[in-house]
Amino acid sequence: MDIPDNDELKLIVLRERDDGFCRNLMENRGEIPRIYRNTLFFIIPSSGEAEQLKAEVRKTIAYEEIKKDNSLNLSTTQKREIDAALRQSNSSLDTALRRDYRVVLIPEKEKFSEEDLGLPAVSLNAPFGETVYDMLRVKERIFISIGPQNILIRYLKDNDTVSTSQLFHSSLRTPGETRILREAWETGIRQGIQDGLFALGEKAGGKLVPRHFKNAPLGVTLSNDEVIIQPNLIRENITQEDILRDYLMENEAISTSQPFQYDPQSTNDSRPLRDTWEAAIREGIQKGTFGLGDKLGDELIPRVFMQEPSTIALSDNEVLIQASLCTRVIVEPASSNPPETDENINPPDNEGRVYPPPSGESKKAIGIRFTLPQGKVSDVAPYLNQLQSNFQNMQLELKATNGEIPLEAYEELKEKFEELGIDVEEV
Repeated sequence: MDIPDNDELKLIVLRERDDGFCRNLMENRGEIPRIYRNTLFFIIPSSGEAEQLKAEVRKTIAYEEIKKDNSLNLSTTQKREIDAALRQSNSSLDTALRRDYRVVLIPEKEKFSEEDLGLPAVSLNAPFGETVYDMLRVKERIFISIGPQNILIRYLKDNDTVSTSQLFHSSLRTPGETRILREAWETGIRQGIQDGLFALGEKAGGKLVPRHFKNAPLGVTLSNDEVIIQPNLIRENITQEDILRDYLMENEAISTSQPFQYDPQSTNDSRPLRDTWEAAIREGIQKGTFGLGDKLGDELIPRVFMQEPSTIALSDNEVLIQASLCTRVIVEPASSNPPETDENINPPDNEGRVYPPPSGESKKAIGIRFTLPQGKVSDVAPYLNQLQSNFQNMQLELKATNGEIPLEAYEELKEKFEELGIDVEEV
């Protein structure tokens, strides 16, 4: 239980070799199976006796006892001699330690292999743990770097995606696997993305969302949902015209998350980078190429058209809508047939909306309540949009009765509201 079960490398010091004991430490942490079994190394004396080391320990302890024994009434000269002898003894003790504790046991799949540190150099003063670490690195028992080309060939050759967490943790969990340190994975993955060998993104819930390709990310998290992606799955650029042609030409609406629906059988279906996809959506909405809204059941509800959307959720119920179905988001323009008098005409604003002419009076706040008839949600939406353009704060209270909805669908509805940045308070 004293040996942590984490991804850090550990050196266990033993008085003698005991393969069964070592194997038990690797397999278990107390009564719990150990996960990171490939992070343990063991060191034992080369002779099995360490007699010289014991002698140096006794000598060092003796000098320490003399130094702190005030009853001896040592002279100043004798005290200096004891201090010098203690310094020499400590140095000899360190040398004896390094001469005896030289054999490092390294876990393999079925056994332990040995590496000898060799006799210590006279001028060696590095901490003991660093000496073992340097030997393991030189002998390629641990790797402090991995090339991106190696990552591509070894791990992405037969896969569309690979979890970065799996890359990192699998090498530290299976005895005998190549041990590659966290920093090595982070550096190698960043370089591979920058070189265009693979992309980085997220994969969760049946979706694959690429985020970085040919531009190094600020950080690599090595988390479960983070994946490296085959380059042939990446569509580097996409425009509003591409969205209209490839997705909306034959559909009234498509989910904004549709390009990220993952089908492992379709390796040729390239996906746009999230940032480029969002930028193309924003441009298309502002230019009126298509609108943005929601789909509740079979009903399409336009929300934003020919204006800047505040958020893009990329959720299943958020949809891009054909421009011809979004005209109702804008209040009906003035009639093309001019009336006999123009005193009641008010020109449209910059977004094409028309409001009644000012009467000299205005309302600073509005409070109304109404029952919404069946099938009239889309008819009311334009006027809610008009009110929101006039008031900074608009609060709606929704009560629905005389029917029922599955609890799961209701919770999902609340989650969709939260994804849109809407705080829901039950009343």
